[in-house]
Amino acid sequence: MVMDSKVKSMKRDEEESYRRDEEATDLPWRTRTGESGPSRQRFDEQSNAKEGNEHRPALLARGRSGAGKRVPNPSCPDDRAGVRRPVAAAMVLGKIAIVIGSGIVGTILTSGDSKIALPDFRGVLSGALKFVTKQDKKDGPSTSSPHTDHLLSQVNHLREELQQLARSNQVAIVTVDGRPGPGAYGITAVVAGAIGYLYIRWKGWKLSDLMFVTKRGLSDACNVVGSQLDQVSENVNAAKKHLAGRIDRVDCTLDECQEITEATRKEVTVIHGDISAFQEEMQSVHLVVRTLETKLGRLAYTQVLPSTPLPAIESPERLTRAASLPPNSEPESSGTRSPVTEAPKVVRSPTAMSASGLSMLIETSMPPKRGAFSRASSMKEGSQEPSNRASSSGEPIIERHVSNSRLREEKRREKRMDSAARRLRDAANEHLARCEPLVLLIAPLLALLAARTLHAAAAAVADRGLLALAMAAIKLLPGVSAYIDAEKRKVVDQLQSGGTSTKSSLRTELPTVGLSNEVISDLETLKARDVTWQGKCSGTVYIAGSESEGHFALVNKAYSMFSHTNPLHQDVFKSVAQLEAEVVAMTAALLGSKEKSSGGQICGNMTSGGTESILLAVKTSRDYMRSKKGITKPEMIIAESAHSAYDKAAQYFNIKVRRVPVNKEFLADVKGFKRCINGNTIMMVGSAPGFPHGLIDPIEELGELASRYDICLHVDLCLGGFVLPFARKLGYPIPPFDFCVKGVTSISSDVHKYGLAPKGTSIVLYRNHEIRKHQFVAVTEWTGGLYVSPTIAGSRPGGLIAGAWAAMMSLGLNGYMENTGHIMEVSKKIQRGIEDIPGLFVIGKPDMTVVAFGSDMVDIFEVNDIMSSKGWHLNALQRPNSIHICVTLQHTSVYEEFLKDLKDSVDTVKANPGPISGGRAPIYGAAGKMPDRGMIRELLVEFMDTSC
Repeated sequence: MVMDSKVKSMKRDEEESYRRDEEATDLPWRTRTGESGPSRQRFDEQSNAKEGNEHRPALLARGRSGAGKRVPNPSCPDDRAGVRRPVAAAMVLGKIAIVIGSGIVGTILTSGDSKIALPDFRGVLSGALKFVTKQDKKDGPSTSSPHTDHLLSQVNHLREELQQLARSNQVAIVTVDGRPGPGAYGITAVVAGAIGYLYIRWKGWKLSDLMFVTKRGLSDACNVVGSQLDQVSENVNAAKKHLAGRIDRVDCTLDECQEITEATRKEVTVIHGDISAFQEEMQSVHLVVRTLETKLGRLAYTQVLPSTPLPAIESPERLTRAASLPPNSEPESSGTRSPVTEAPKVVRSPTAMSASGLSMLIETSMPPKRGAFSRASSMKEGSQEPSNRASSSGEPIIERHVSNSRLREEKRREKRMDSAARRLRDAANEHLARCEPLVLLIAPLLALLAARTLHAAAAAVADRGLLALAMAAIKLLPGVSAYIDAEKRKVVDQLQSGGTSTKSSLRTELPTVGLSNEVISDLETLKARDVTWQGKCSGTVYIAGSESEGHFALVNKAYSMFSHTNPLHQDVFKSVAQLEAEVVAMTAALLGSKEKSSGGQICGNMTSGGTESILLAVKTSRDYMRSKKGITKPEMIIAESAHSAYDKAAQYFNIKVRRVPVNKEFLADVKGFKRCINGNTIMMVGSAPGFPHGLIDPIEELGELASRYDICLHVDLCLGGFVLPFARKLGYPIPPFDFCVKGVTSISSDVHKYGLAPKGTSIVLYRNHEIRKHQFVAVTEWTGGLYVSPTIAGSRPGGLIAGAWAAMMSLGLNGYMENTGHIMEVSKKIQRGIEDIPGLFVIGKPDMTVVAFGSDMVDIFEVNDIMSSKGWHLNALQRPNSIHICVTLQHTSVYEEFLKDLKDSVDTVKANPGPISGGRAPIYGAAGKMPDRGMIRELLVEFMDTSC
């Protein structure tokens, strides 16, 4: 067979390779004389006998990849164990499999026709032991190998066992109806397996030989398939390249065709337009020609001598020929002229027009030929006269004439202007020649001084107004200033509730002997004089509950633990520095620092309150824009609803404020902001929400404006920093307000408000460190050493930082979410309750927890005075006159009482209009109507001076 020849040839190749390896290495079976054949055979037999394997194969198959490598040494214990033992184990496992299979088949065959089931393990093991221990039966000498004889004896024994089982159990090999019985299939399988096994052993095939042949065949097949695949891949790549080239050429051709088509379309459009214009101009030319013919006929009739007949109007051909002749020559007639008869003579007047002039007019009246139409005309008229080609391709004579006329007119105008300037200069020089040189030197300086004075006056009028300047002038009159001061004193006393100054009862010296612990009782006495603030104040106190328990007690304890610390000394109080960094990082995370749009560099510091945060943001923006753009006269743009801290910052840092009125919705007017932007603008301000009305300015639009003009944008989140992020999570419609908005460069947020931290804690944040660097103050020339401070205050109370950290960590996200839900719900209820009170209206659409309301029926300040008499402390507003309440956790349990008292106050004012005794309604009303805002400013300064 083919398999036999392949195996034999491989064995021969393997034998030759094995001999070559034996010659190259010192193998144990080689004799001293160099003989290898018989000695190797003897060595194999001895090795097989020692190992108990009489039938060990003499050779091991080697793959193609093993050519030239060392073959395992049969005499080496390691090599023999690695080769012989797996073969012996395989033979034993094969025998066991045959025995067990035979036992299983026999047991099944003996089970009868009724039920065929697998035998149990005990029966199979018993049958296998009997089969193995059975003595071999030999029918005589055999010439086969011992292994073959042993296998034949086992098969005979299996056959006898099966026959005995069949006789005892009557296994049906063939049924009555001629079909195979249950035992036929088992016997067939056993016989087929035995015959196949005997054939393999008879051929002497080994498992390694079969695997080697299979491996080599598969390798050859894979090589053939691989080469074919490579060829197919090359063909496919070549086809792809060819197709790609053709596609590129087709694309280029299509692009060229498209360009040609587009150009042709444009040329056709131009030609159509030129043709239409040409037709219109030809119609106008024909009309002009007919009109001129009529006028020439009339002129010729008036100039002809009485004895001669009137001449006929010449034809266009005759006029054209006449135009081509010299001026003094007469055109030749087509026929023979009579020597006697002469043409009628025409006396030319200054207004008469000759035939040549008419011909020139006709030619110059032709429209210009432009673009593709001129090219098409030149192609069609290639055989025309040179004069005609020149006239058709050149610029029209009429247009040249018009343009020349304009040029001449402009030149004449310039000459007139030059002559006028010369005359003026000459007159000025003649007049100045009479003056002294010193006068000529001082006059420009005086003119410059006058211009500066006028500019300053105009600026003062723009800032203060004419009325304020007039009032300032009136105060200079004798007696007026004293009268005004007396009236201011009365107003200040009224603002201080009766004119009793608190300074009269102040201690002005230290006690001679210290009071020790008695100071606590004194403090309690002073505290008892305070008005009741629980639930009665707008804003002011944001923590709910009693001062001695709950969140109050926690914050107070945290403050007392760190009341002696100062973050200025970071090398000593490292804990406070860590607490501040964590408070800033947690606040920044609430305001978008984790979002990609923020840039991932949000940084900041803790301050003493919202005002300091605003001051630092303004100062930082000023210095940043000065270093970036070189702005030395900074201006900032704010809305009328922006906090007064921005005016304080402008006064501190010498920044001009441009205040923009709010729009109809009481929001910042983006268009008004845009009109105020100039080269000195350093920043804009948006509030979220604004303190007066609780409305969120359009931060996104302001951010776009700031990005476009490359200026800073500060967002005032002092009220909303610890409400809006949680309200947005709760589903309230909150517009964008934080660092996710492009263009926002800084944010201020108070922790001591809705963050429920102790008073005096706020955060100022910046988009990146490059901006924040301009907040710091570093001093290098101080004899006390090098000094640097991050905020306005040098020394800062570490207890406040610890209290803020404790408040934020104790509440957590769930605590802030719960608090925000309560105050937002109460705010909406208060808003709906105010809208239900007749005569009151809510200003705008509050986005948060501040509700401002006014009235068009009663004086809202009188209503505020009545509410103050009931113990409520609300905030009075202006433009328009209104009051507001800032809802806190203190109001969640008393909002119904507030609405009831408000409704009663409105009814009281309706029934008894007019100010109450001790009320401040007249002051607020007068302040809102007084045009001289300087007077109001002076009143406020006087009040503050007497109060502190």
